[in-house]
Amino acid sequence: MRFKSRGPSSIRFPKNSGLPPSKKAGRQPAFSFLQRFAILSFVSIGVVSMAMAFVLSQFLTSRFLYREAEVMTEFVNGVITVKLHDSATRSDRNWMEGDLGKFFEHLAHMPDVIRTNVFGGDRRIAWSSDPTMIGRPFERNDGLESAFRGRPTSSMEIQGENGKDEHVSLPLEHGASFVESYLPIWRDDADHTTVGAVEVYRAPKQLFQAIDAGVRRIWGSALGGGAVIFLTLFWMVRRASRTIKRQEKELVASEMLAAVGEMASAVAHSLRNPLASVRSSAELALAAGAEGQARAAMKDILADTDRLETWIKQYLADAQPGAQNDAVADVADAIRQTADNLDRAFRRNGIRATIEIDPDLPGVRPSTLLLAQVLNGLVANAIEAMPEGGELRLAATTELHGKLVRISIEDSGVGLPETGAEAAFAPFSTTKSAGFGLGLPLAHRIVARYGGRLTLANRPP
Repeated sequence: MRFKSRGPSSIRFPKNSGLPPSKKAGRQPAFSFLQRFAILSFVSIGVVSMAMAFVLSQFLTSRFLYREAEVMTEFVNGVITVKLHDSATRSDRNWMEGDLGKFFEHLAHMPDVIRTNVFGGDRRIAWSSDPTMIGRPFERNDGLESAFRGRPTSSMEIQGENGKDEHVSLPLEHGASFVESYLPIWRDDADHTTVGAVEVYRAPKQLFQAIDAGVRRIWGSALGGGAVIFLTLFWMVRRASRTIKRQEKELVASEMLAAVGEMASAVAHSLRNPLASVRSSAELALAAGAEGQARAAMKDILADTDRLETWIKQYLADAQPGAQNDAVADVADAIRQTADNLDRAFRRNGIRATIEIDPDLPGVRPSTLLLAQVLNGLVANAIEAMPEGGELRLAATTELHGKLVRISIEDSGVGLPETGAEAAFAPFSTTKSAGFGLGLPLAHRIVARYGGRLTLANRPP
């Protein structure tokens, strides 16, 4: 057979600098999703809440002022209609004399009114509560022009901030707030043709209080609503972040255990030939007529190699991708197998083991072999926790009317460290000098794979 060459294969490694890669390259700062979300959401929600509060406050203020201007316009034109029965007189240049002059004087002396100016059609002040203002023309402004177009306007001003000439002589302190209103004067109520305008300066305390109360409620509602939204989102994202971190840890642990499983599969496959050689040697020793302790030792070797061979076959079968194990475990048999396998360890360490099994236990998954492996690992840990001897109790009971089977392993050993079960189930986490930290993680994974739950505690939960 002939193959087309693709060139030589090669593997390249960087020069050894004496430092691990993490220290040479430097650690990248961890991405804090929760922290960044908290900052960005707080800023964005705060900006949106304040913007909405500002817009609504401006809208509320303008609506309050415009509505008051409308009411005052209706009031002024209603009085003028009563005072002048002849609508033609309202187009006369002297229509502001007589009773109307007295009305405007009364208007100027109403509560909160600072000054009243009446403009004629030529935009000059025809009457004013300040006689020095009569006859003076002023620059046209949007409020006055809007009034001459038939639409009343009202705005809140601050003394000293606006450069209008007519504001200079107002009897107000610098920085005081007041309302400037331009009210149209109509020829008649039906026509609404504007023949003049009334400018009223007021300092209405009740109106200011109502506006302030409304503005405070708007800002309070906007900021309170923003805070509720932020806290709700923060709680949800924090919970999601914790879930992600937990799943990330589980994924890392799963990957580590998967790597260990692949390596264990290779090791288990490689052990079959040495085990076969050991078994053959033991058989030859028996056939050669070994007697006494040697014969008993050879029989123990045969039993242990057969058990190991069975475990390896079962492990390799379960490790295959997509493998389905439909076997049902005999809980009582698995417990007795565990006790028999570790009987010599019990006697060697001075441990008194007791077994309590309810009759008629239902079958459970996984298989009896896998369950026995799990129990062997847990009991072996219990034995190591009692170096000076002690008591071990193996029990199996039913719960929830036979729907669940509970297997308990209790020992009188030193107990769990402060880190507890969470660290015990982490791969490669061990407090033993000669341990690898894989027994409990693998047992936990096997039990969880078949819908069970493995828990550790210093006291029975």
